[in-house]
Amino acid sequence: STDLAPDASYFSGPADGDGRCELVLGYTDRVVRAFRWEDLGDGTEHLMGQLVSLKKWMLEGQVDSLSVTPGPLGVPELMVSQPGCAYAILLCTWNKDPGAPPTSEVPSEGTRETPAARDVVLHQTSGRIHNKNVSTHLVGNIKRGHSPESGASGLFALCTLDGTLKLMEQADKLLWSVQVDHQLFALEKLDVTGNGHEEVVACAWDGQTYIIDHNRTVVRFQVDENIRAFCAGLYACKGGHNSPCLVYVTFNQKIYVYWEVQLERMESTNLLKLLEAEPEYRDLLQELGVDPDDLPAARALLHHSLYHPDQALRCAPTGLQGPT
Repeated sequence: STDLAPDASYFSGPADGDGRCELVLGYTDRVVRAFRWEDLGDGTEHLMGQLVSLKKWMLEGQVDSLSVTPGPLGVPELMVSQPGCAYAILLCTWNKDPGAPPTSEVPSEGTRETPAARDVVLHQTSGRIHNKNVSTHLVGNIKRGHSPESGASGLFALCTLDGTLKLMEQADKLLWSVQVDHQLFALEKLDVTGNGHEEVVACAWDGQTYIIDHNRTVVRFQVDENIRAFCAGLYACKGGHNSPCLVYVTFNQKIYVYWEVQLERMESTNLLKLLEAEPEYRDLLQELGVDPDDLPAARALLHHSLYHPDQALRCAPTGLQGPT
């Protein structure tokens, strides 16, 4: 057993690419440890085994979240957030020497650096100096499509308590950055449009929630209470199937579950664009004597049909043809 603080972070799943699941724990003293369950049972009915320590890392800053995302060669990389909108990649070296004991805290001969600190690769996400004390959260393995290869895109996102949101591809390629006026304390990923592209979902203490797609299109809404915990995912609330859900825990001892959170699209649109996607739209305009390529005429006809359907056209818009 191990003692964990209430705000400790964890990750459970394949962390080193061998298909076996590891348990990775981030402690409040800037230490990260990896464990694996070893089965000791011999066909007995009761589960017997123990958690075996695989490795220990020592970080420079507080660890607020852990995640795994594919690296440049498709091999999973274990990532942890670091203050100031930074992150670190933790090297999983236990497969190189399976018989070696867990990483020692004693510095190697000729260096002051312990092995626990040496297997940490720190990355800053921009040249701008961030507040080194501001907490940072990250989420990795963000999918961009339904194909099997979409999960190996190497996309991950970061957010900070001072309102910075970033979407990254691989180690140092910044796709976009957004600055908001709210304190962001939680970060998730969720496909709210059903197209296989997972959006980035961030929540602030005051309930402000941001949903941002890969093209930096932002949808936001306000929860009317202050939030102490937030998560998002596919959960079965009704109908016996999983659906996109947003879960909020408030300071008033309440839990709110918004289920079936689905958007038809993220980007803004208008009626004319929607009609242009319909196959019979151009034929109907031609029957009404309007050139489908004449946008001012099409807009005038739509405006008249929506707002003055009972009035006769006083003057024919450009492109409208009179009776012959």
